[in-house]
Amino acid sequence: MITQIGCPFLHEHIDDHASFKNLILDAIELAGQEVKDDDSWIAHEKYTNITKSDYNSFGKYPPVPYNHLESRLSPILIKLCKEFSWDEYMLHNMWFQQYKKGSSHGFHTHILCQFTGVYYLEFPEGSPETELIYPFETNPTSIKVKEGDVILFPSLVRHRAPEVTSDVRKTIISFNMSFR
Repeated sequence: MITQIGCPFLHEHIDDHASFKNLILDAIELAGQEVKDDDSWIAHEKYTNITKSDYNSFGKYPPVPYNHLESRLSPILIKLCKEFSWDEYMLHNMWFQQYKKGSSHGFHTHILCQFTGVYYLEFPEGSPETELIYPFETNPTSIKVKEGDVILFPSLVRHRAPEVTSDVRKTIISFNMSFR
């Protein structure tokens, strides 16, 4: 028998987002790669059409200064640990994804972690919001976010970045993490 239980979901705003946004965007200009159909990390995901990412770059490009985001996430994650009586958290990895008109990322989950996070580094008006499908449900739920927001949800929750249909560039930083 499967019984449905509630699970934690976090939605916060990074107040000093503007102080490091351009630093990270400038680094992204030099990092990562335009994603091509034959890239091995998306070969199994025909529903993926991301414009640019450093997900599989393995040190080929100058590093993106994710430490600026990590230092802002730390107080939020420590607070979450206290609320749920967890001892500590561990960030497994971080990567960026950029989306331009016509790009998207279909429904997927993340493995080898307990939680998935999305930080909205660049989210201009007209950007599509992340959609989640909770376990035991069939209809997606849109998460109303704005630039500088962070969402964190269990990694078994299917989620997607719907297609960008306007002339905007959306940039997110995704991360995987676990609690002990």
